[in-house]
Amino acid sequence: MSEQLRHHRTDRRNYNSCQNNELINGILKKAHELHYQVLLLPSYYENDIESNHLTLLKKKMIDGILLTSHTLHPEQILALSEWGKIVCCEACPIEFVPSVFPDRFVAYIEVFTYLKNKDYKRIHFTSGRDFQSSPSTRLRIQAYQETITEAYEGQSHGYNYPEDFEIIGEENTPLSEILGFPSVDYHQTAIGEQAVSLLLSDKYARIQIRHQLNFRAQTEAVRCPE
Repeated sequence: MSEQLRHHRTDRRNYNSCQNNELINGILKKAHELHYQVLLLPSYYENDIESNHLTLLKKKMIDGILLTSHTLHPEQILALSEWGKIVCCEACPIEFVPSVFPDRFVAYIEVFTYLKNKDYKRIHFTSGRDFQSSPSTRLRIQAYQETITEAYEGQSHGYNYPEDFEIIGEENTPLSEILGFPSVDYHQTAIGEQAVSLLLSDKYARIQIRHQLNFRAQTEAVRCPE
């Protein structure tokens, strides 16, 4: 998803974003404080659409780009960085491209280590995208293999939560609050705010935002569907 940030008079910025409410809220909040407006331009993780959006920078129709989630290859990002100012909201493979990002690999190691130390034997995870298209999925698999040291497989049906299994979520969603299971907070709002500030400045920085693993009091047992 792309966001175009426009000054209340003349200046304009363009952003490429994932569908993350906290991250977008952080961008919107900081943009409002700095008197900019944000226009979201979806790319649906399709490289052709993203590339088409990014040509706006080459044509000087916009002044900068914020990449929050994308399918671009490193060589595309490198070429893009020669056209104007960009900031990544993920760990960027290009050394001289500014970025603000969470260390997801360290977070995954912490989660899997926590579960392993509680002597759980069957530890599984879910992912919204496959490992070929998602860097975070690849990091999750790597952390799993390094911590659990076994392949991921199997299904769970007809169990009771929390007696029979434990859940750890990501993004600190309301569902984790309702069911009372732990969740990793990547502080996406802060990432969005700092990314906008970095984009609109003349500074170069790689800012890593520390995650937080939040624990909550668990709810009463919930029966999972067969």
